[in-house]
Amino acid sequence: MVSFRTPAPGTAPAPGTILVELSLRVSSDRSSRPAWARHPFTRALVIDLRYAPPVSRPLLLSFLLAAGCAGSEPAPSTGALAEPADEPGATRASREAAMTDEPADRAATAPRPAPPAEARPPLTVHPIDIDEAEDGRGAVVSGVDAIAFDLDARRFPPRAADPVLLLGPLRFTRYTHPRPGVLRFVADRAALRDGVEVAVQYGDDASTRVVVRDALELP
Repeated sequence: MVSFRTPAPGTAPAPGTILVELSLRVSSDRSSRPAWARHPFTRALVIDLRYAPPVSRPLLLSFLLAAGCAGSEPAPSTGALAEPADEPGATRASREAAMTDEPADRAATAPRPAPPAEARPPLTVHPIDIDEAEDGRGAVVSGVDAIAFDLDARRFPPRAADPVLLLGPLRFTRYTHPRPGVLRFVADRAALRDGVEVAVQYGDDASTRVVVRDALELP
């Protein structure tokens, strides 16, 4: 350690000189060290700056100041992580709970769960104002009283074959997606009858047939 001290009265160094005190302290286990290193010692040196070049004097002073700061001994380490200061009335359980709690800002920025899927009926039948509609026999007629059959598209995902709406013996193959999740067929009211079975299948594959409603009720 390098330290600076004020000389005793009558022992001040000459002007332009600095009195430097050098101290050696051994803070670790001294049992394994030689006898000369088991006890601290101090030596005083006088550095005469009058013979140093003017340019090097600030550098020399900076070096001596840095050596004096570096000589301070750090606090002994116990090898364990420091624990936060206990609050009045704090217990071990409360300290552990405080260490495991998430910060408020992290909880505020946590992603919100996705909203539940919209509940949608498997089939909705309603009148629709449109110029053309299928008659269920392979023809498209115009100027008709049209009925829309809106199906829940999630129940009928895309496949190699297109979906087909079956109303009793009638087949409807033209469909649209008026909005996401909706599969719509449009039929001519004149061709429809109450009480027929409503089903959907893919193409001509009867094994994919799904009954949507046992008996049709026209609005």
